Amino acid sequence: MPTLRRSLVRLSIAAAVASVAAGVGTVREVHAAGNLIVAPVLGQTHSLSCEAAALQIALAAKGIDVSQDWILAAVGADRRGAVVSHGAVQQWGDPYQTFVGNVDGSEPNFTGYGVYGPPIAVAAQHAGASAQAMEGVDPQVLYQHVLNGNPAVVWVVSHLGVTSLRSWTAWDGRVVPYSVGEHAMTLVGVNTDDTTVTLIDPETRGQFSTSMAKFESSFNSFGRMAVVVKAGYTGIQPTVDARGYLLPASDGSTSAFGNAPSLGSLQGQRLNRAVLGAARTPTSKGVWMTAADGGVFTLGDARFYGSMGAVALNQPVVGIAGTPSGHGYWLVASDGGIFTFGDAGFYGSTGAIRLNKPVVGMAATPSGHGYWLVASDGGVFSFGDAVFHGSTGNLVLNRPVVGMAPTPGGGGYWMVAADGGVFSFGNATFFGSMGGTALVRAITAMASTPDGGGYWMVAGDGGVFAFGDAVFYGSAG
Repeated sequence: MPTLRRSLVRLSIAAAVASVAAGVGTVREVHAAGNLIVAPVLGQTHSLSCEAAALQIALAAKGIDVSQDWILAAVGADRRGAVVSHGAVQQWGDPYQTFVGNVDGSEPNFTGYGVYGPPIAVAAQHAGASAQAMEGVDPQVLYQHVLNGNPAVVWVVSHLGVTSLRSWTAWDGRVVPYSVGEHAMTLVGVNTDDTTVTLIDPETRGQFSTSMAKFESSFNSFGRMAVVVKAGYTGIQPTVDARGYLLPASDGSTSAFGNAPSLGSLQGQRLNRAVLGAARTPTSKGVWMTAADGGVFTLGDARFYGSMGAVALNQPVVGIAGTPSGHGYWLVASDGGIFTFGDAGFYGSTGAIRLNKPVVGMAATPSGHGYWLVASDGGVFSFGDAVFHGSTGNLVLNRPVVGMAPTPGGGGYWMVAADGGVFSFGNATFFGSMGGTALVRAITAMASTPDGGGYWMVAGDGGVFAFGDAVFYGSAG
């Protein structure tokens, strides 16, 4: 896949030529006046992986480089066979929960089908983006998202045809609308002057423009279902005195609130992959950010001590933690591999262990002589002087764990799940959660106050939620 940064360009011959020269994929001159999001033209790698391919294209437009197989693994699959009678499906899996059938199967033969918006949005969030699954969306609202630089995965009929829907009953009881010919494309361009849109079709591996009327006719067939992909907020970094916090985003930008200093962004630096982790310096006047390829970027008084950006990694880097001195940091990959820089010591890893679920983050002990790793099932791995206080590894969670925060003395820790559920262990006190509350976007990270009397959590859209003595200073959502 080509390496990209997010870019929204005015369509012109000069812009198109410059984009091709930069190696960002096939960009065709469509209209002299209009907006096009630069994105690679990619084909699906499986016979029915159009939704994963369309998301792969949208994520790439935001600088997030993941494979279709990675997306399919994040989505999951229900490979049970369909119950078919008189040429129609009576019962099958739930595409609102997971991929239904065999991704290398056939829609007409009912050996494979596809997946709908919510699981695709969750996969986008796991990749470091902010994603919103929508049904019944007004096309004008969708167009505005694209004009704002945010690509969208859209559900249409193959070749932009139209269809009427049948329905089956999922194993979980949901009535699922379906039709042979269900397809997904990536909406990357809108021209309001001549009422056209630009789409990338992973089935034909082509980019083309068509009238809004034709697109909307096909888009209506599946209830105007779409997933809009935006740069996501991946962490929250409170100041030393807890009177402010910094929100880093997957595109390398930051938003400051309270007394947190404004540190700017990585705009102008080429990001091969999206930023998935951040750690503030001890002064709160700087921040390290790490991308999925292990590249490390510094803002403010954060010093660069090295990175994995030029090394081929087995798994993507998902987190970073700074040492107490501010003269080093650790990186952790999703397999639990640990990489040390500066005065950060190596105390062990899970890189050679087969994990049930991937590691999603880490936290250092107050002494800097150990660290915890947390997996998406809430499994906790402790190294050095980090003490194991418990985990949710043996529980069935509603949503995966996305981060953790230790208490000031290291005598406990909190974990937060994507739905805002909080789990406390050791001397960590439970101060409340967002579990059971309908969130606009999934939670992506948490941080505790210096005295351990509260915590914040942040959602992918930059929404901030404060509990205990943590004070709300504003949000980007």
